[in-house]
Amino acid sequence: MIRAFALLGRRAAPILAVSVFVGLLIPPLAELCRPFLLPALFVPLMVALIRLDVGLALDYARRPWLVLALVVGLMGVAPVVVHGVVRLLGVDEAIATGVVLMATAAPLMAAPAFALILGLDVALATVAATAATLVAPFTIPPLALLLLGLELNISAGALFLRLAGIVGGALAGALLCRRLIPASWLRANAQAVDGFAVFWLAFFAVGVMAGVTAKLFAEPGYVLGCLAASLIANPALQVAGALAGVGFDWRQRLTLGLVAGNRNMALVLIALADRAPFEIVVFFAVAQVPMYLMPLALQRVARRLRRPPGSPDRN
Repeated sequence: MIRAFALLGRRAAPILAVSVFVGLLIPPLAELCRPFLLPALFVPLMVALIRLDVGLALDYARRPWLVLALVVGLMGVAPVVVHGVVRLLGVDEAIATGVVLMATAAPLMAAPAFALILGLDVALATVAATAATLVAPFTIPPLALLLLGLELNISAGALFLRLAGIVGGALAGALLCRRLIPASWLRANAQAVDGFAVFWLAFFAVGVMAGVTAKLFAEPGYVLGCLAASLIANPALQVAGALAGVGFDWRQRLTLGLVAGNRNMALVLIALADRAPFEIVVFFAVAQVPMYLMPLALQRVARRLRRPPGSPDRN
C-alpha cells in the first residue's frame, strides 16, 4: 500500500489530470463517489497540514498587513473585477453567474495540498486559504447580493461555523497524526503521504462530475461554454495573482497564482444550499477541469525555474 501511494505521489500531476475525465466517462462511478465528497475535501487539507512547516506558516501569520492584503485581493478585488469583465464581454447570464460566484469563493481548501505536490510554498498557501476561508462567510453573501442580486438563505454565523469546523477538524486531525506518527517516518515516506492526498483529490474529481455527462448530452452548448469560460477564468486569475506578488520570489508568486485561480466553489454551494440552480452546479463541476489540468503546466514551469541557468532541459 505504501508503494502504491508513493507511486501516486510521484505521478501526481498526470494522475490528477486524468481523474477529472474519469467521472465524465464513467457516470455510475461518479454517482458512487458523490456521497463522499466532504472527506475528499477534508483529507488533502489535513495531509498538507501534517506536512506543513509550522514555523514558516507562523512567520506569514505574524505579518498582519500581508494577510489583510491577501484577503482583500482574493475576496474583494477579484470578484469585483471578474464581474466587470464578464459584463463587459457580454458573457451568457448563467455562465457569467457561475464565473462571478467562483471568484467570490475562498481558495480551494486543497490548495496547500496542490502546493505540496508542486513544490511551491505550502505555508503561504495555507495562510492564504485559511484566512480567506474564515472571512468567506462575511463576504460571499453580500457580494452575491451586490453583484448578482442573489440572496443566500444562510447566515454568516452558520456558514462560518461550518467552514471553521472543516478547517478546525483538519487541523485537529493533523496535530493528532503528528503526535502519533514519528517525524522520521513521515520524512522517509513523504511521497506516500503526498500520494494519499492525491488519491482523495482524484476521488473528488470523479465524484463532482455526477450528473454532468447527462447534461453534456442534453445541452452540449452550455456545458462546453462552461468549460471554455473556466479554462479562461482560472489561468487568468492565476496570472493576475502571480503578477500581484511584487517583491516575492518565484515560488511565492506561483503560490499566489495557485490560490487566486483555484477557488473552493463547494463553499458557494454550501451557502446556496438547495437553492443552487443545476446550471450553476454544472458550471462548478466543469470548472474542476482547469484545476486538475493546471498542475501539469505549473509543474513544468516550477521545474524550469528550479533548474540552474545553463543546465539542459531533460523534459
